[in-house]
Amino acid sequence: IAECCSTPYSLLGLVFTVSFVALGVLTLCKFYLQGYRAFMNDNAMHRGMTEGITLLILAVQTGLIELQVIHRAFLLSIILFVVVASILQSMLEIADPIVLALGASRD
Repeated sequence: IAECCSTPYSLLGLVFTVSFVALGVLTLCKFYLQGYRAFMNDNAMHRGMTEGITLLILAVQTGLIELQVIHRAFLLSIILFVVVASILQSMLEIADPIVLALGASRD
């Protein structure tokens, strides 16, 4: 992955790839927790764009494109850990109302 981020276009492709992977993970999380009801009243908040924009901002701020391959790989691993933490935070935001509703249910 580090060798693929040498140009701005390939970095933009990585941003879109991460965004679509995050969208898939969050959609699977919603489907697992709520079933088909999750898609009846779809929330536009969790679309995966936050993770893609986070990757782009961190890559631009750190100068990821100009680094050597080994340094780029190390920095990209740190950036991807931040993106994974953002995905986990979004999953927590999806699951939080459901877990809070469990205490009020009679089942």
